[in-house]
Amino acid sequence: MATDFLSYSEIQRRLHTHYLRQYEIPIEHFVSLPLPTKRLGDPGYAGFAAPALRHPQTPLQVAPPDRWWMISATSGRLMLYALQKAYSFAPDQEWELVQVDIPPLSVAEREAGMNTLVNFLDTLAIDFFTATPSNSSTRKACLEVLETYIGSSLLPLFRALTPDFFTWLEEES
Repeated sequence: MATDFLSYSEIQRRLHTHYLRQYEIPIEHFVSLPLPTKRLGDPGYAGFAAPALRHPQTPLQVAPPDRWWMISATSGRLMLYALQKAYSFAPDQEWELVQVDIPPLSVAEREAGMNTLVNFLDTLAIDFFTATPSNSSTRKACLEVLETYIGSSLLPLFRALTPDFFTWLEEES
């Protein structure tokens, strides 16, 4: 029997109104994109939140994450929610305040980039979960869009949260 997975776009839609966003994550926090992972054994989408400093005309600054979660890729239900001080997603890492270095893009360019990323992840996440062979050039293109959208200063956080997904994206075969 084949497992039905929720698409990346469906997970994103659900997270926008999820009770975590409404009651657990402070409004001023930076909230990461959810990324596919099997770090808890079952397929899911993991994300983190971190205090953020926003000031007009200055780049966003993001403090070390203080919480993270994982949503089931099959049911959309919460698999894990943890404060970093209770259960760290990268206990051997020391994070510092970073200035987000996302390239200056217009709103239209950012939306187009996000739409491209969602399209990639709608397909590739299911391939990743099912270990279905996929084109390495498609995975590389997804990685490039992801790195552009996230920015190099935040990329280590995403890699620490979903190392299995990044390893898969970078595979040659």
